Amino acid sequence: MELRDWTDSSMLNRIENRPWADGFTGHRYLDPLDQAGSDARSLRRLLLMMGPLILLFCGIGTLLAQSSGPEAVLEEGRKLFELNCSSCHGRDGKGSRGPTLESAKWAGPIGLESLQRIIKDGIRGTEMPSFSFDGSEGQLRAVSMYVRTLVGSFDKMASIGDREKGESTFKRACTKCHMANGKGGRLGPDLSSIGKVRDQPGLVQAIRAPDKQISPYFTTVTVVTTDGKRIKGVRRSEDTFFIHVMGVDETPYLLNKKDVKEILRDDHSLMPGYNEQALNSKELQNLVAYLMTLRRD
Repeated sequence: MELRDWTDSSMLNRIENRPWADGFTGHRYLDPLDQAGSDARSLRRLLLMMGPLILLFCGIGTLLAQSSGPEAVLEEGRKLFELNCSSCHGRDGKGSRGPTLESAKWAGPIGLESLQRIIKDGIRGTEMPSFSFDGSEGQLRAVSMYVRTLVGSFDKMASIGDREKGESTFKRACTKCHMANGKGGRLGPDLSSIGKVRDQPGLVQAIRAPDKQISPYFTTVTVVTTDGKRIKGVRRSEDTFFIHVMGVDETPYLLNKKDVKEILRDDHSLMPGYNEQALNSKELQNLVAYLMTLRRD
């Protein structure tokens, strides 16, 4: 009796009597590989042996795919943040030399692409440098995704203060030393973009207690020259041979160190601290509300 295999018209399957392993005789179905010879049978054994290996490699592939998921990306971003950003923003993003990232300094939720652009390009006129991560877009995206998890909502003090009154306070108390949008003094930092780089707690601290956090670009120094002249101001830059100082009268000095007898460095800021007598709580609230609007690109 012959049956034609429906999967291969050129191959016939047959049923014949053949002894089973237990000694009984019965009908046995012979597949094409049985008829094809030892080479085909060896191939089948090889495939059966490799089956578990194929499953193992598939499992490894699945694990690798899982390891590159969102959790892994955020973990990579956290490590990059600690390596490149924590010295200024703190390991937990709560701020150090730079502003806290926990309390939002943005006017609303910031998009991932915008955050990547800020990290990649830096912020002009501030201490925020650019980070290229050796051209790795994956690393830039990872650290941006992690930083985004630290950003909250817009500061309450900025939303409830009177910004117009705050601007009046700024013009009265701050413009002698600080510039905003091209108007004001040059002795202190330009505040035209301060709303992007400082949050409400950071601004309050800078106003009430400026000595707690002094930018290295505005360190107070007194330079004594070899002819006895004393120049007090803020150090703008310094290298082995020269020191650049902005005097308290806003006169710039570029001094050759061979003409300098001594450089006295002061841990106190030239900016005075504004206590309750100098600036009450409502005035402070209004001033912070105005400063948070200064977001020049």
